Amino acid sequence: MNKEVKRLIRRCERAGLVVERSGSGHWKVTSQDGETLATIPFSPSTNRWLENTLTQLRRRGIELD
Repeated sequence: MNKEVKRLIRRCERAGLVVERSGSGHWKVTSQDGETLATIPFSPSTNRWLENTLTQLRRRGIELD
């Protein structure tokens, strides 16, 4: 797994979000009440994956430190 993916997963967990593997192999970020907020690729193929994932979270009102 990519170091940046691990780092983002830890940031999400510190913010109180739940991160778990989905059936497709990606990581699913959900709120405590079960609402899906974003998807993190297991093995990103582009260099924009981080910005795209952070944008998904921001649109749902989540700001990571």
